[in-house]
Amino acid sequence: MPIIKIVSGGQTGADRGGLDPAIWCELPYGGWCPKGRRAEDGVIPARYQLQETPSNGYLARTEANVVDSDATAIFTYGVLEGAETEGSGNRGVSPHNRE
Repeated sequence: MPIIKIVSGGQTGADRGGLDPAIWCELPYGGWCPKGRRAEDGVIPARYQLQETPSNGYLARTEANVVDSDATAIFTYGVLEGAETEGSGNRGVSPHNRE
């Protein structure tokens, strides 16, 4: 299946690590971020063209991105912490395989 669109919440780390190459390669991208473009490092830069959720919380952003995606990839070193995305997928919002 070809990649049609990269969906991301714009957080630091892997979220932006997916957006930067999409922008550079001119791939379609988007996603949801918290109201006020809230991020762990302050405000998500405007170069990331993302929609804001009505809430400034991270869970609403995560759930909106899972709903708008056909698949979700989670990258981590060691133990998965936080696990909002994994939990959203496990609620049946989006089917996924876990290996």
